[in-house]
Amino acid sequence: MDLHTGDWIFTGNRDYAGVTGTALIAQRIHTRLVIERGSFIYDRTGELGSHLRSLLSMPVPKGKVLAEGIIREALEPMRDIIVSEIVLQDVTDDPDIPPTSIKAIIFWAPAPDIGGGFIDVATPVTINLNLGVV
Repeated sequence: MDLHTGDWIFTGNRDYAGVTGTALIAQRIHTRLVIERGSFIYDRTGELGSHLRSLLSMPVPKGKVLAEGIIREALEPMRDIIVSEIVLQDVTDDPDIPPTSIKAIIFWAPAPDIGGGFIDVATPVTINLNLGVV
């Protein structure tokens, strides 16, 4: 899946394209963040997903305070990565109007014990959180 557009990627023979390496890890990060924690029936540990939906209808300043902790909680079970930084940005088309959504940019690197020592920071993962309240 293209993480920027959300579109499925196909091969020349119209089959789903597979991803490997850091692209696969980025896809796993994105999936963990968009799935609601506890909603996936086959997740017996209850660790897949996030509580980002709890931020809906929350004022942006309060959502920004809570978002980083929720993101870190969702990614903590991924022992093969290290989250180095989470940047939260207001999203607005007009600087005179308060934002109703934020963008989270997650900077990460593969954990050194799985051979990630040669990559300083992999491609950041971005997710938009539409909070809906000023």
